[in-house]
Amino acid sequence: MKLMSTKNWGWMGVGTLLYVVGINLFIVPYGFYTGGLMGISQLIRTLVIDIFQIPFGSFDFAGIILYLFNIPIYIFAYRNIGKRFFFSSLICTTLMTVLFSMVPIPTSPLFGEDALASCIIGGYLAGYGVGLVLRAGTSAGGSEMVGLMVIRKKKDFSIGRFNLGINLVVYLCCLFFFDIKVVLYSIIAAVASSLAIDKIHTQNIDVEVRVITKNFDKAMKDEIMRTMGRGITVMPAEGAYTGKKAEVLYILVSKYEVNQLHHIVSRYDPEAFFVVNERVQIYGNYTKKLDG
Repeated sequence: MKLMSTKNWGWMGVGTLLYVVGINLFIVPYGFYTGGLMGISQLIRTLVIDIFQIPFGSFDFAGIILYLFNIPIYIFAYRNIGKRFFFSSLICTTLMTVLFSMVPIPTSPLFGEDALASCIIGGYLAGYGVGLVLRAGTSAGGSEMVGLMVIRKKKDFSIGRFNLGINLVVYLCCLFFFDIKVVLYSIIAAVASSLAIDKIHTQNIDVEVRVITKNFDKAMKDEIMRTMGRGITVMPAEGAYTGKKAEVLYILVSKYEVNQLHHIVSRYDPEAFFVVNERVQIYGNYTKKLDG
């Protein structure tokens, strides 16, 4: 089972590093918090340090806490998502934990008293990193993985609203334990992160794909439906010039799933022809998801 192409491995590695750098170098030194499970992990880290008075120095063990959160998530996810997406996400989560332990937190903020600039830059870097990871067709687990599993059971479930709910819990906790300044700057960092994700990530761009193949195999159809969770319309066709019989597979996917679809089809028919139309309007029983 080939997990990802070399290009996607590169995107994942760079994206994970940018995410960690954005948080450890620009967000954490000012005592601000990101959203999602990472934000919850940061809160637990702060409480552990305050309660037990353990001097961890520049080492940030929030990444380890996040990894522990992800263990039960991955256990439940194994049977509910494609193996390729599962293993690539697990590798990404592990890499992120290692990087959080390796990238030191500055003893003094890089931007001095300019906390606003730091949280904007840090939030944007972290969001851009997440966007690259998602663009590679994988994820770092956490709330995205939970949202993916829920959306398979509940079609009208919104991952955006789910993440908003988790962020609301994080910022209410920040307001309770700290002050309004921490909350406001953390929200600014989260907004900058969201803008960066939207800029680089193409998940919500819906496309229609027509695959013309002369070597249609039922195993190809079964693998697409099993690993991607997408339905397929198969239409008979005939080449006007050659007169040879062919099949047209009509599939609706999100833009970043096109690479995964191409990888599957190419294993069965390296000469298959792809036609991709972007930004189509899709109504009815169609699932927006994170699976890659």
